[in-house]
Amino acid sequence: MIVRFAEVATRDEAEELVGDVLVATVPVSERPGDDAEYYDRQLVGLIAQAVDGRQLGQVVDVVHGPAQDLLAIRTPGGECLVPFVAALVPRVDLEAGCLTVVDLPGLLDDAEEV
Repeated sequence: MIVRFAEVATRDEAEELVGDVLVATVPVSERPGDDAEYYDRQLVGLIAQAVDGRQLGQVVDVVHGPAQDLLAIRTPGGECLVPFVAALVPRVDLEAGCLTVVDLPGLLDDAEEV
């Protein structure tokens, strides 16, 4: 494996990297520019809570789908995928280590019914 560090300023320079594995080093404390955006590593491990504060499970992965991102949440009944949209996940509190999930019927309890 060849490791090289380079800034890419032109299209020709970018085309030379086709097929290479690109790695970016991002400081742990860095956040995306928009307050409503998060790095996957910031979401994995957060406790998922219902609006009433009841613990529902823990985020174990972020799945990048073609239409939207999904949070994989491990619940007592199994793993569930929750669309990561404001209507279903209205609050993310990185400092408190949790996020709020609107607990709609069937959203998180399908695994228990199987």
